Amino acid sequence: MMGSSLQSARFERGEKPNNPIVRVMGLEFINCLGIAAGIDRTGCHLPSLSALNLGHVEVGTITDPRDLQIPRAGKRPGLIVGVNVASSKCGFSEEVFTDYRACVAAALHVADYIVLNFSNDAADRCPQSDGAAVIVARTRLQLNEHRSRTQLHIPLLAKVHAGTSGEPLPMPRASAAVLDGFVFVGGGIARIAELRKALPDHAIVSVGDVLTENDVQARRHAGADLVQIHRVYTDRGAAQVERMRLALEQGFVHD
Repeated sequence: MMGSSLQSARFERGEKPNNPIVRVMGLEFINCLGIAAGIDRTGCHLPSLSALNLGHVEVGTITDPRDLQIPRAGKRPGLIVGVNVASSKCGFSEEVFTDYRACVAAALHVADYIVLNFSNDAADRCPQSDGAAVIVARTRLQLNEHRSRTQLHIPLLAKVHAGTSGEPLPMPRASAAVLDGFVFVGGGIARIAELRKALPDHAIVSVGDVLTENDVQARRHAGADLVQIHRVYTDRGAAQVERMRLALEQGFVHD
């Protein structure tokens, strides 16, 4: 099953970790930096976030399809937009499954990739659970149906806590097999390297405690394809993000 779901999403890594262009999941990112979910919860800020010249922006978390407000105009050409979806309800139930499906359906028309969010501890949705497996399997079927109608491949990822070195994979291999990648929250450099070795054919997006360009490069060296920032933008503003991007693209990063 892994072969069928990932065949069109095999990725190419640049020869250098700070190579500006990243090709992964069948998508081309102008650089490895992106805005994490939580900053633009609806998509309405995409025109201003586009000005940062980052490779991607992840919108959400969307828990109601009516909240998705990605504008038709104002997004920079070439910007990859992901949509992060979940449910406002806790646990797993048919209502929760319906919420995920409805949010995915809304995202199909505007997202370059879709992320199923299982990283909110308060929501009580363990990615190792049968309920998470149901959401992953149903969403893969939903995307396959969309692809058969439109011929468009939309990569599917799961957002989960990375865990610590030596722990099992955050999601069972049966569920991982139908995903194109993961957004791993935290975990440290050693854990990212561990996950890269365990998941050689998946895209890895690293988020959490990324404050400098050296943090970005360390995650790239460990095996992350893309790196997302959150606090550095909210606390230090666009100017710091721009400085990080330029340093990475020009290679002014110390090993």
